Amino acid sequence: MSAVSAPPPAAWLRLASEPVVEAFVHDAKKCEPFGSGFHNWNYAVPLTGPMARLLGREPGTRVTVRVRQDDVLPVVIRTWQDEAEILRAVQRVLPHVPECLVAGAGFAIHSYVEGVPLSEVRGAGRPLERSLIRELADLLARTATVRSAKALPPLPVFWPRNHTDSQGFLHTLVQMADLQIRQPNWRRFGGCSTNSAYPRTPSSGWPSGSRR
Repeated sequence: MSAVSAPPPAAWLRLASEPVVEAFVHDAKKCEPFGSGFHNWNYAVPLTGPMARLLGREPGTRVTVRVRQDDVLPVVIRTWQDEAEILRAVQRVLPHVPECLVAGAGFAIHSYVEGVPLSEVRGAGRPLERSLIRELADLLARTATVRSAKALPPLPVFWPRNHTDSQGFLHTLVQMADLQIRQPNWRRFGGCSTNSAYPRTPSSGWPSGSRR
């Protein structure tokens, strides 16, 4: 069975509710996570026969099951909320990024990308080989073309239209941090914000045109 492209986003919700998907994610969570960010646990597991048939992959193909940590507070600003949409857009320019195969409430299943952390290639204090530096520079150069290739989804309507407007950009970041991080967690950490002189309405403490 040859690999096929992932189901379209409209089908993800239907697939996510399939009992075989729920069972697959449940079993994956019993495995040892191979790594995690602050908000997710990551599990690398092989596709079972039923899951492989559902996704059009070979049985045994490794995938990454990402499970959200519900007890962790959000501490990052998100320009876009849909991770799968970003991966799909970036993949047009960077073909080696993971592909979202199915996403549901609190989890996502991505294609598994082989690799090792740079820290395992060269330890702290050891110089990098020229070939590796060239590969990193090439990756950065291709990453920089994502914006020029218009691969990303449209920016939110409140985003500054002028990409050289640094003051507008900083103001937007403050507003997003307020909406996405401070306000949802005010009951829990409002005292810390107050004691640190963080204003209840952040932008009210920033005169127009001031530089910080």
